[in-house]
Amino acid sequence: IRLESDDTAHGFSILGTDVNVEIPKRGRGSLTVTFEATKAGRYTFECSQLCGAGHAFMRGVIVVTDPQQAIPLAHALLEGGIDVMEITLRHRAGLPAIEAVAKHVPQMFVGAGTVTQTFEVRQVKDAGASFALSPGMTDALVASVKEAQIPFVPGVMTPGEVMRAREHGFGLLKLLPAAQAGGLAMLKTLHGPLGDVRFCPTGGIAADNVQDMLRQPNVAMVGGSWLTPADQVSNQDWTSIAQLPREATRL
Repeated sequence: IRLESDDTAHGFSILGTDVNVEIPKRGRGSLTVTFEATKAGRYTFECSQLCGAGHAFMRGVIVVTDPQQAIPLAHALLEGGIDVMEITLRHRAGLPAIEAVAKHVPQMFVGAGTVTQTFEVRQVKDAGASFALSPGMTDALVASVKEAQIPFVPGVMTPGEVMRAREHGFGLLKLLPAAQAGGLAMLKTLHGPLGDVRFCPTGGIAADNVQDMLRQPNVAMVGGSWLTPADQVSNQDWTSIAQLPREATRL
C-alpha cells in the first residue's frame, strides 16, 4: 500500500499496531510509505506533519500564563519564520491559549505539550491542537491518542524507551530532557542500532547548539523555550521575540 504526497517529509508518527514503517529521510518530492501488517485487521493511521512542507525545523516550546498573549505571540513567531508552536499544559492558561491560536491564527501549526494524563488528550483535541507531545509514554496515554486520532510524539530518554515507543508504532520521538539524556552524543549513539527512528530533542537546546543538532540524520526538528523568553513574553516585547527566530533560522 502506498501513501503519496508532494510534501517535504522530515518525520512523522504512525498510530497503529503491528505495522513496520520505513521513515523517509529529509528531502523534497514524493513520500512513499510502505507497511506490512503482521496481523489481519483494520488499521487507522495518522501522519503528523510536524516537519512537513513549509514547516520550520524549530518548534517554540511555550508556557503561556495569559491566554491573551497567545495570539500576538503566534504572530511574532510567524513573522520570525517559525510556524510550529507547542503550548504546554503546565499552566491552566494552556488550553484556552491553544484554542485562541487554533481559531484566530490558522497559519500557525499549534500543538499541546506536557500531555501526561488521558483526559488531557480529549481536552487538547477539542481545543484545536493539531498534535500532542508528552514527556513520557504510558499504555493508557497511547490508547487515548489512538482513540482521539491525534498525532502524538511521546517522550523518551533511554534506548529501551525508544524501542518500546517504536513497538507502539511511533517513529518520531521527543528526546527529553535532551541535555541530561546525553545530547548530541546520545543522538549519535542511538542512530546506530535505532536508525529508523527520528527525534525532536528538547531541553537544553539553544542557539549555540541547535545547528549541530539539526545536522544529525536522526533529528527531524528541535524544540526549545529560548525562542520565547519568559520575560519578553510577559513584557509583550513581540518585536524582540520575532527577531530571535530570525536569528535561529539563519543558522
